[in-house]
Amino acid sequence: MPAQLIPEKSLQGIHILDNYNASHSPQRLDGRVAIITGGARGIGEATVRLFAKHGAIVVIADVEDAAGLLANSLYPAATFVHCNVSIEEDIKKLINSTVSQYGRLDILFNNAGVLGSQSKHKVSIIDFDADEFDHVMRVNVRGVTSLGMKHAAS
Repeated sequence: MPAQLIPEKSLQGIHILDNYNASHSPQRLDGRVAIITGGARGIGEATVRLFAKHGAIVVIADVEDAAGLLANSLYPAATFVHCNVSIEEDIKKLINSTVSQYGRLDILFNNAGVLGSQSKHKVSIIDFDADEFDHVMRVNVRGVTSLGMKHAAS
């Protein structure tokens, strides 16, 4: 199911790329090259659609190959690259292929993340799953903040 954009009124005074700005500058991101990790669904998908609407060239990076269908529906404004943000080589290839294809990278939205099930199914610290915790940290912390920024800056 496609993500639904939050109506402007529910943003309580935050006017980022809202209707007022769009009417005065419908292509605020015209020609900007953006990578959105975790762009297959949720906030990532909504951001992909919004950036494309405002003229950006969007590279959707996700482990969910279904994001390729989203990219196809928005082509040529969007393309898809399979990428696991917890694997440094995937991040490096993502950044390098984007810069190689488009000549630059203007925006990196590190949106990918996983919830894990620690709090849903575990009642006691005795049930703590260290491997699952490590996976959540690799994706949400190491992959998103460290690896993405490291390779985008190089």
